Amino acid sequence: MACTLARSGIRPGMSIAVFATNGIEFHIAFRAALELNCTFASVNPKMTGNAPEAMHVLKVLQASVLIAPDEITAQRIENAVVALDTQPTIKLAYGYGTLPARWQNFGSFIKAEDTSKDMISDLRVDRKLDDVVLILFTSGTTSVPKGVPHTNQTVGSAMRAIYEMLELDPTSASCNHTAPFHVFGIYFSLSFHMQGLKVVHPSAAYDAGTTLAALRNEKPSHFPGVPAMIDALLSHPDFNSSITSCLKNVVLGGTTIAPEHLRMCTDGVRCTKASTTYGMTEFGGLWIHTPNTEPGKNFPAPGTMLRVCDPETGSIVLRGHRGELHVGGLPVVKNYYIDSEKNDASASAFYDDAHGHWIKTGDQAIMAENGEVTVVGRYKDLIIRAGENISPSAIESFIARRFGISVEVVGIPDDISGEVPVAVIKKLPSQSIETNEIQEAVLQQLGSSLALEKIIDIEDLNLSDYPRTASGKVQKYLLREQVIQQRRQITHSGSDMNENNTTALIKVWAHVLGISDGIITPETSVHDWADSLVLARFSAVFQRIQGKILSLQDLQENPTIRAQARILSSRAIAPETAFSDICKKRIGAPSKDDMVHANGDPERAQRTQEICIQTLLPLGLAWADVEDVIPMHDAMGRFLTRRRHQSSNHRHVWMCPGKSVSDVVAALETALKHHAILRTLAIYIDERTPLYLVVRPSKALFSNIITRITSVPDVASLCQLRYNDPALDYAAFPGPMIRIFVTHVNESDCAGIVYLIQHSVFDSISLSLFLEDFDIALQGPGLKLMPHIPYKAWAESYFNLQKSFLSKKSIAWHTSRLTGLSAQRKSLFPTQRASEWFKGVSTGWTDPCTGKLGLERQALDSNPVGVLGITKSVTLHDRQKLKTNYAIEVPQLVKTALAFINVKHTKTNTALFGQYQAARIWPFMSDWQAARMPNAMDVDGPTVQIVVVNASVKDDETLIEMMGRMQVQQLDLNKHSAAPYLSVIEKLNAGGRGDGDMMEEVLRRQIFNWLPRGLADNLKHLKSVQKIGRPDLGLLWNCSMLDQKTLIVNASWDDAQLRRSEVACLLDELCELVEALSKQETWRKATKVFI
Repeated sequence: MACTLARSGIRPGMSIAVFATNGIEFHIAFRAALELNCTFASVNPKMTGNAPEAMHVLKVLQASVLIAPDEITAQRIENAVVALDTQPTIKLAYGYGTLPARWQNFGSFIKAEDTSKDMISDLRVDRKLDDVVLILFTSGTTSVPKGVPHTNQTVGSAMRAIYEMLELDPTSASCNHTAPFHVFGIYFSLSFHMQGLKVVHPSAAYDAGTTLAALRNEKPSHFPGVPAMIDALLSHPDFNSSITSCLKNVVLGGTTIAPEHLRMCTDGVRCTKASTTYGMTEFGGLWIHTPNTEPGKNFPAPGTMLRVCDPETGSIVLRGHRGELHVGGLPVVKNYYIDSEKNDASASAFYDDAHGHWIKTGDQAIMAENGEVTVVGRYKDLIIRAGENISPSAIESFIARRFGISVEVVGIPDDISGEVPVAVIKKLPSQSIETNEIQEAVLQQLGSSLALEKIIDIEDLNLSDYPRTASGKVQKYLLREQVIQQRRQITHSGSDMNENNTTALIKVWAHVLGISDGIITPETSVHDWADSLVLARFSAVFQRIQGKILSLQDLQENPTIRAQARILSSRAIAPETAFSDICKKRIGAPSKDDMVHANGDPERAQRTQEICIQTLLPLGLAWADVEDVIPMHDAMGRFLTRRRHQSSNHRHVWMCPGKSVSDVVAALETALKHHAILRTLAIYIDERTPLYLVVRPSKALFSNIITRITSVPDVASLCQLRYNDPALDYAAFPGPMIRIFVTHVNESDCAGIVYLIQHSVFDSISLSLFLEDFDIALQGPGLKLMPHIPYKAWAESYFNLQKSFLSKKSIAWHTSRLTGLSAQRKSLFPTQRASEWFKGVSTGWTDPCTGKLGLERQALDSNPVGVLGITKSVTLHDRQKLKTNYAIEVPQLVKTALAFINVKHTKTNTALFGQYQAARIWPFMSDWQAARMPNAMDVDGPTVQIVVVNASVKDDETLIEMMGRMQVQQLDLNKHSAAPYLSVIEKLNAGGRGDGDMMEEVLRRQIFNWLPRGLADNLKHLKSVQKIGRPDLGLLWNCSMLDQKTLIVNASWDDAQLRRSEVACLLDELCELVEALSKQETWRKATKVFI
């Protein structure tokens, strides 16, 4: 790494900034920085979610090298770094996903050719004690993070002190989960590295299961952490069967460490001893102490000095008296960095005297006669939540500036996080402000790390003003006591049930949205995060997990978590077997009465059995292995059509950190048993009736689905595993419809998987159900997988009702709006340049006109990347106003922008493109019937449909009018989305103009696909590496919300039809338009302004 950096122009004294997570990449980058005598800055990746903070940190650092843990963080950094006067020379990211322009993969960069130690032999590296080698950031008492510059002297002395305090020996090893951007985490790695000892990171973020595996496999001796980690360890189902005797010392840090926390370590975890530590970013660990009775009474670490002083005069107080703790000695930094000129805005925190260099900690302490020190409180108002420093002044200044009210923020105790911030507001009589409005503004503008636990009106504390000193200064410690007292007194009927419901709601919402549950509070409006599709998905997931029902209407009428909790408090729990009677299990193969397509006809049933036997025979399976035969709806039949090997295939690559190949195979088999649709083959009983052939789980079946491969060297090799292999890199008719490769990744020492899956057996929602269950199964055997709605029930209902009056009504609606489509051929986009439309490899494609092999198609670019696509993010400024004031959701805004782009390039007034429609409904039922059915979001199989968007652009229409019209059309599409695809084409073609054929041509050119946020985003044991879709399509727009205001757009394409440069221009156009359309100031402008 050092060689490659040097070869790329990095020289001693330059800065390397890592937005760090635990893992080997952090250590490699830090060691390389030390080798080159570069300044290494370790920054919290969450900081990138707060744009002003991220910009400030980047300006302070002026880094020449930026390193991010994933593509999302990289994109956020890129959004901030573009405004810098000086751009970083090198930008790297760990992941193999789609990175922003000019970013490189970390591993690939290291492996660059012609790197050797000879390359840096000419570099002169002069090292001095006061060279800055490490910069950390702390909130302190300023509103922006302060840089804390550590030198060779401060780091080296602190490392030596920790080594002595821990009494390390050659057998010692650290099991380190603490954050690498926190002094606690870094020093508990470096102090071991300094002696050549092992450091174990069980996972990038703390996970009790992987930690137990690390204790079993690596046998570390030391465990730094916080009480919440120990509690999670003791609560894990694998703990009782785990051996933890290797642990010599568990060292706890945090706001408050109680004696019971230490007993959890010694009596619960069964470690030899448990210790407490106290420290600050400015000097590291001041002590690591194993108390006999109480924590917090300690002697200073070697090389440090302590004194307790009067906070006003600075004079030393008598022993036994309270005062402010001052710390001096070799580990204490000299100053702070507050801007790009490294100016120190907090010089008053440091001072020098005849005894040395000192820092005022702001903590209240008592020194006993024997020199032991007890920290009893905090003079400064800094709040420490789960080890992260929160500046009350940052929150207070924002609220005061935004809402014009008085506010004081205090930290109150919390069992899990140590402390949480609570705001006490004081409004003028004329002011009317909702607390949830303030809470959401803080969350959106300052980020989740500064999110408020609660907002209290000062009148609710029975106060007219804040407690103050004679000089008028607010006495926060008294205010804090008032808040704590009020919290204890709040009791009301049903509060416990309401609290439990609130907790459950927050956890499930976090799971569905793919965000941390710390971001969500009881006052959070989920409407800020979730569109109607996500609301429906939450309803299904919540019923499955919690056994309680919140309907879509409930969620639409009650946006806050608190309001939803009140509803639940009066609701009964649904029976555990809610889905068990929908499709009863049957012994043996299906009879004629079990196959709805046979309609009781014994000859049709017999013909089905014969075709099934012929299909099963090559796989070593028989009719007795058949579980069910289920009809396939038209849209899935369209996906099943095989124009080439890779038609409608997806290829997904995942890492399974901490898991062996055997673990993964066992979990796959468990999950596949639970998801019948993925155990299918496909057959045709006639040309209009494709069927799913569901095979019972067995070793014979799994041997046809799962293939073990010995090993691959690294993640990049995993991505290339069987890639574009003409015989193996696909799953297609007749099946199996999923093919999985499992292997060991040597570099990561864990299993990785690649699966190929045919789109006829999944959609994005049903696949997420499988992945979530697979993730649960990876936790270990014995965990129960919750039931889903059997796909058989939905598919048979669709089949039985597809010729009903309501179905014909939907067919007629589509026919009416698309009649005359063939006359709009000039509106087709993009322009066709080659035969057929294929994303990905088209080798061996069949010409549908001749039934013979088609002519070879040539990519337009020398290095085709269309199958991966390119990704860009865009900020949606007033999306919430658009939704609240006009009931227009983000997908309609994006489709409006896409319509503008289409008409601009076709020079027509009509945009034509396809759209994947989730269609998570029970089709062709009256409203009252559908309302009594289970939530279709939990149907365990594909319900997706494909429809045409026919968007006219009218010169006399304003933007808001067109977006409103797009929203109305979408509501109609939702209602009629399940119309049988082939029936619509037949009706359109019946007019003799070829409108149905034109519909198919539209759907082969361009598709808009909206992906609900949170799908399989919160997996604990699966890490997504790469996702490739291979539809028979020209241009695909995949869109999703990254957070409340950030849209992510991925454009992928057929390399024989489009060039990368062309798509990049289209993507830029789209994102620029979307951002413009999201601003309220544009909504009353005429549509022609945007074309």
